[in-house]
Amino acid sequence: PQERSTARSLPAPVSFDADDQALLNQVIGYYHETLAQSPEALAYLKARGLDHPELIARFKLGYANRTLGLRLPTRDRQAGSDIRSRLQ
Repeated sequence: PQERSTARSLPAPVSFDADDQALLNQVIGYYHETLAQSPEALAYLKARGLDHPELIARFKLGYANRTLGLRLPTRDRQAGSDIRSRLQ
């Protein structure tokens, strides 16, 4: 019988060997990108009068839609445990 792999097949949006500031910047960039691709999140901002493109770009507003965790290795793997600890 063939076993299923528990390794993530989606590429991680962060570099595991980046220093803390670079890692933070990568996460901010990822969330900023998810906001740009989410009509629901943009509608939420618009309903509150926060939909000006310059505002979103200047303050790097983002949308944490819980997909970052899906793109990281699982906690039961060494790399996953390390990167998740750093991000916490």
